[in-house]
Amino acid sequence: TRRNPLLRGSIRNLTIDNLTPAHLVVGFLEGTVAELQQLYEEMKSVLLKEPDFLVGSGNGLRKNRIWRDITEDMFGMQLQMTANLEEAACGAAVFASNSIK
Repeated sequence: TRRNPLLRGSIRNLTIDNLTPAHLVVGFLEGTVAELQQLYEEMKSVLLKEPDFLVGSGNGLRKNRIWRDITEDMFGMQLQMTANLEEAACGAAVFASNSIK
């Protein structure tokens, strides 16, 4: 987890019917979104207004409709992707341009 990097995950409740690559991938995607959703719930008390939608970034979300659907379902909000591609590179460029004196 982001809060405790020493914590390790587990895979539970495996059966002959659900031990498939698809079930494993969906489980991992749900786990990543669940962690972010928990952090969001903890910070809601300091928000001035509850957001109307989510903003997502990164090619993982951009190229994976299932991950976006899971995110929208777990947060109960529509997910909008950023307009810029390669957000990390754009952010690094903005940071670098602001660092030049």
